[in-house]
Amino acid sequence: MENRQDIADWLDEHQHRFTQLSDEIWANPEVAFREFKSSKLQADFLAAEGFAITWDLGGISTAFVAEWGDGKPVIGFAGEYDALPGLSQKEST
Repeated sequence: MENRQDIADWLDEHQHRFTQLSDEIWANPEVAFREFKSSKLQADFLAAEGFAITWDLGGISTAFVAEWGDGKPVIGFAGEYDALPGLSQKEST
């Protein structure tokens, strides 16, 4: 991918995969530091796209870094998706 349009086209083409991943995580809420299924789903998704996965960051077994390529630019994302105890995780309608 060499430009923004290539990236936008790729995202559009694979939108259904992102939605499926999001729906799977939403349907199986996990509390903080116990996001075992959710983190594995995300890591597996990224590994299938060629990312190298490194687990157990900072002593947190569900934390991982996914790396692809080298050089610049370096782009980072942080995901926060734990279910909070005592709060509803049900979808609003």
